Amino acid sequence: MAAQQSEIEMEKRQPENAAPPHQTPAGPSDATASPAPVSGPQEQGVTPVNDAQASPISVPPQTHQAVPPPYHEYKQQPPQVAGQPMVPMVVPLQMLQGEAPQWIDCPFCHQRALTETRREGTSMQMLTGVLLCLLCVCLACLPCCAGWFEDTLYSCSACKKLVAKRFDDGGLEVYGPPVVVPSQYPK
Repeated sequence: MAAQQSEIEMEKRQPENAAPPHQTPAGPSDATASPAPVSGPQEQGVTPVNDAQASPISVPPQTHQAVPPPYHEYKQQPPQVAGQPMVPMVVPLQMLQGEAPQWIDCPFCHQRALTETRREGTSMQMLTGVLLCLLCVCLACLPCCAGWFEDTLYSCSACKKLVAKRFDDGGLEVYGPPVVVPSQYPK
């Protein structure tokens, strides 16, 4: 049974004008037919005269085509006027969210810079870890590993100052330079 399957596979691989290895070609195509592939050890020092005598290999045509990416993977880019540099979109400090870097106008150094974000655990995270430790010692690290009760801190990448803090409960506190108000009273 396996021998029949291997013969069928070999017949599929050979071109239509070539004869199977166990048969000889008949008719006027004897001069153009290529010899059957040799199965077995070859003698050392014997090489074919030219590459045309080697058995032809039929390569199936490639039927797959390049598929474009789905619509949702295309990134929308605003049109750019020639000669003008592309200006990044600035996010107001009150709209900061997520952990991805965002462009801001820093209130401290007055430069346009990317934010650097980091997460910081709160006292509620530690308290939850202590309570879980009372249940099982292995659960003590769960609040820290899972990121429970963590605040997100946003800082300027240029001057490294903290510009905003998003609390775990969703509130946002925006920081800025102290405003100097002149006194109303004479000195």
